[in-house]
Amino acid sequence: MILARLPFALALTATAIACGDAGGDADPGAAASNGLVATTTIWADITSRVACGEPVRALIPAGADPHGFEPSLRDRELLEAADVVIANGSGLEDSLADLLDTVAGDGVNVVEMTTHIDVLPAGDDADEEDEHGADEHGHGGGDPHVWQDPTRVAGALDVIASALTATDRDPAAIERCLDEYRAELLALDAEIADMIERLPREQRFLVTSHDSLAYFADRYELTVVGTVIPSVSTLAEPSSAALADLADAIALHDVQAIFTEQLGSAAEADALAARLDVAVVPLVTDALTGDADADTYVELLRHNAASIAEALAP
Repeated sequence: MILARLPFALALTATAIACGDAGGDADPGAAASNGLVATTTIWADITSRVACGEPVRALIPAGADPHGFEPSLRDRELLEAADVVIANGSGLEDSLADLLDTVAGDGVNVVEMTTHIDVLPAGDDADEEDEHGADEHGHGGGDPHVWQDPTRVAGALDVIASALTATDRDPAAIERCLDEYRAELLALDAEIADMIERLPREQRFLVTSHDSLAYFADRYELTVVGTVIPSVSTLAEPSSAALADLADAIALHDVQAIFTEQLGSAAEADALAARLDVAVVPLVTDALTGDADADTYVELLRHNAASIAEALAP
């Protein structure tokens, strides 16, 4: 049975504050007055929950693609004024890497979450990493989309809590909020698992716009047959040969849907789906939105899981 929906009013409030004025044109001094910054809206929401609803400024705005974000001078000022910066890492915020390194060198506590999480290989992007599995900035390599597995996030909440309690925040309050949020994420994990377990094994195949659901598939025992853009980045381009191979894979596995994402063009996916007579199902994967079904991390995962389960159901 699917679990009852969990209360998330606190998360909604925190995210509205944290993400509502995100972007390079906002006043960085006002937005960073409490010193908490995250690179993405997803990590801003997660951090805010651990911080008991305290607002966390998202550097990359809601609905923006973290793979291609370009920082402004005001974004640099925002980072320089921060007490704590929560970053994803593994190349997700590639355009921010030099800036994050600079402010970290100046004493800002920049926490790169993927260095504390079991990261999956990046597939076709693995050749862009050096022999130590790191990118050109020395940050950990691999697939950056770790938030698609709520158990990985739940296991890393202590890292955020430690960064917060290293400031003047109340450790007891932080620990209480961490425990509550971890319990919510683990309950969400059970809810999603129940949705996916209802699907026959022969129908648990995923095709996506770019390679963003490997962690989701790994956690819930699905198989990613292929991607329209065979890369963990939305900035790559599909080739005609790759699309032809993907069409063959879709036919071979009798895939019922192509899952597209709000951050990139769906033109190739739409054309391929029309040619093969399969459904196109939109997901929200890399950033929160202003819509109720994806304005918190919990709701984003719940919405995507429900969309996947419905599209793949017999």
